[in-house]
Amino acid sequence: MMPIRLITLAVVAALSLGTAQAADGHWQGVATTVAGAIDGVVAHFEAGDDKSARAALTEAYFGRFEDSKMEAAVRKEIGKDRAVEVEGMFSDIRKAMKAGDGAEVRRIASQLKAALKTDGQALDAAKVSADVYEVNQ
Repeated sequence: MMPIRLITLAVVAALSLGTAQAADGHWQGVATTVAGAIDGVVAHFEAGDDKSARAALTEAYFGRFEDSKMEAAVRKEIGKDRAVEVEGMFSDIRKAMKAGDGAEVRRIASQLKAALKTDGQALDAAKVSADVYEVNQ
C-alpha cells in the first residue's frame, strides 16, 4: 500500500509543478531575463558593434522570448494581437538599428521591456503554466 501512496503523491506533485512555477512569478522571471537581453542589445548597439547587437536581438527573441514559451503564453492568454504587437517591437528595434537611430532603439527597447513586464505579471496572475500547452492539445 505504501508504494501506491508514494506514486500517487509523486504524480500529483508533478502535475502541479507548472502551476506552482506560474504562481511563483515564473513569467515575471522570463520577462526580466528577456529585458536583460534587450539591455544587452542596446549596449552592443551603442558601443558600435552592430553585428553583436543583431545577434543579441535574435537571441533575445528566439532564445529567450520564444524558447521560454512566453510568446505562446501571451498569444494563448492575452491574445494574438498582443503577441503580434510584442513581436513587432523586436522587429522595430532591428529596423531602428539598421537606420542607425539610437534614440529610437532606446525608445522601443524601453517600450518592449515595459510590455514584457506587464505581460509577465498578467500571465502569473492568470496562473499560466510554464508549459503553456500540454502534450496533444
